[in-house]
Amino acid sequence: MKFFSRLTWISLLTFAILSSVTLLFNGNRQIRQGRIVHCVNDRALGVVRTYLNSTVDDDIPVLLRGILGRSGSRVVWKKLSRDPTAADSWIKIAHLLQKRRGYHSDGLAVTVEGNVSFGPPLVNHSDRDALDEVLDPDKIDVMRHLLYETLGYRNDRAKIRQREDAPLIVKERLVSDESPSYVKFQAGIRRYSLYTNLSQVNELLWDMAIEPIIDVIQVKGGTQIKLLFELGDGNVAIFKPMRFSRDTETLLNHFYFSDYERHTAEIAAFHLDRILDFRKVPPVTGRVVNVTRDIWHLTSDKTLKKTVFISPVGSVCFFGKCSYYCDSNHAICGRPELLEGSMAVFIPEVEFAERRKWRHPWKRSYSRKERAQWEKDPDYCDKVRITDPYNKTKHLLDIMDMAVFDFITGNMDRHHYETFIDFGNETFPILFDNGRGFGKTGHDEMSILAPVYQCCLFRASTLDKLLILQTGKDKKLSQLMRESLSSDPLAEVLTQRHLAALDRRVEKILSVVSRCIRENKKRGPGVIIDDGF
Repeated sequence: MKFFSRLTWISLLTFAILSSVTLLFNGNRQIRQGRIVHCVNDRALGVVRTYLNSTVDDDIPVLLRGILGRSGSRVVWKKLSRDPTAADSWIKIAHLLQKRRGYHSDGLAVTVEGNVSFGPPLVNHSDRDALDEVLDPDKIDVMRHLLYETLGYRNDRAKIRQREDAPLIVKERLVSDESPSYVKFQAGIRRYSLYTNLSQVNELLWDMAIEPIIDVIQVKGGTQIKLLFELGDGNVAIFKPMRFSRDTETLLNHFYFSDYERHTAEIAAFHLDRILDFRKVPPVTGRVVNVTRDIWHLTSDKTLKKTVFISPVGSVCFFGKCSYYCDSNHAICGRPELLEGSMAVFIPEVEFAERRKWRHPWKRSYSRKERAQWEKDPDYCDKVRITDPYNKTKHLLDIMDMAVFDFITGNMDRHHYETFIDFGNETFPILFDNGRGFGKTGHDEMSILAPVYQCCLFRASTLDKLLILQTGKDKKLSQLMRESLSSDPLAEVLTQRHLAALDRRVEKILSVVSRCIRENKKRGPGVIIDDGF
């Protein structure tokens, strides 16, 4: 008994000694880290002072107040001045300020010892006009968002009033001529369109078609298989593989929600959107990949890799995991290894640029038996008109444009759309997932135009575009599409029958608008709306 008692005391004593040593070590380490943090904080603060050509701390709140406003600067300054761990924020702000002035700051970094090291020296730091330049109204919104993003004030950032032409602000948005094309594209997203610079879009399409593939994983969710390709330039693209030939059309007895997705539809939808100058569809290009080399051997997705097999005729196939058509009876096969597909640029991830998902007011029932409310109620649009945000003219006119676009492509699968939260409700809808279009060349689904003929509302600029395409003053839509699609690596993307259907559908849209005008003569100006877009 004495032996066990003595052993217990020895164990307790040993534990106490070890605990003391651990606490002492951690305490010293925290002290050392604290010194480092304070050192870095002071040096980074010095960088900002140098930028302002001042040793007075009061100048910095003045800068912040000019950029963020009185309440915003108070919150940020409180965080920076009282929190000794704010060194990283000071460093990032120093980066931002220097880059806004064109300074070289690539060498600015925190070393392991806690010192601030510099690359090439700062220039023109004595120029007091620097403050005025940072506070230039044309740049102030960019600077506000950069600061809020850097310091993590997402809620404050969302409250900032945006300029009409303000860019989408995401992390690492400082772009140079040497930046990859996808970074330039993301930096070019604006409040009312996905892109404004067509040459940058063309550069992006080229890069997506030729950049080496680094990794492949399957996209989670969705009814059919989609792959995520990581490319050599850091871009990520969504790959939709070819299912069948271009001449194969939707089976007559297939419901819209069980139809295959077509890679050619994704490519053609982007080109149509660009011709109509809507600029709401993410850029898409065609690409041929080698299933063995680019998917089977490169994928880090074990689930996807398990589904790869060799067919009886020697083709390399896979089927992945999804809701529809993901089994060996509906496998995707190369010929014998080469496989066509569409490559769509990846919109900034949600954690970098938050998006809101909206239910389309004319969403279909997705039922074999039930009909949607809009299919049963002829006055359905009256209810939509008084519902936020569709009680605002622009948003409802965007739905009309969406109906025009989907009718021309023949896409009945528009159940949701998304917008960027940073831009609020006054922005454009992003038109993802156009793969179920271009399925029938001989049938025009008039119910897609339900928003137009139920509301009798149409955007003036869209009407002008369709009238020009109908008269063929320049060229008809089929000709423009043929020429545009000829630049794609998979040309010919659409068959002649699909191209001919485009001109026929333009005529039918104009007929619907004409009927609305005739039936609403008393309020004629209320049918065609010029909202400046």
